[in-house]
Amino acid sequence: MLSKPEIRQLASQNLLEELRTSRSGLLKIKFNVKSGHAKESHKIGQLKRYIAQLKTITHEVLTATASETSQAAVSQAQKETTTMPAAAKAANKKTVTKATKPKKTTVKSKAKSSKTVSSHKSKS
Repeated sequence: MLSKPEIRQLASQNLLEELRTSRSGLLKIKFNVKSGHAKESHKIGQLKRYIAQLKTITHEVLTATASETSQAAVSQAQKETTTMPAAAKAANKKTVTKATKPKKTTVKSKAKSSKTVSSHKSKS
């Protein structure tokens, strides 16, 4: 298991590979503990924590990469819109239409159950 600074220095592909190997290792340890071949049940918790750390750092790395890419795309789009003529900008705007909700229809049942109660008493 690698330390946090070592994990942060790994490339994204290496992070994903480390995550896969850790998950398979967790599966093996769980199987061995359940079957009674290993007494190292404490390693299950350690591996779960390590996998959580790997997932967190992987998410941070991938999110940072995606945000850098999107920021570059936004700045490029801003440059393009500032150099466009006014007519092209007006044609490029999107029109937003208000969506209408479909009407709810309910089906009412007209069938009523009727019970007849006999109030006749028999005289003997």
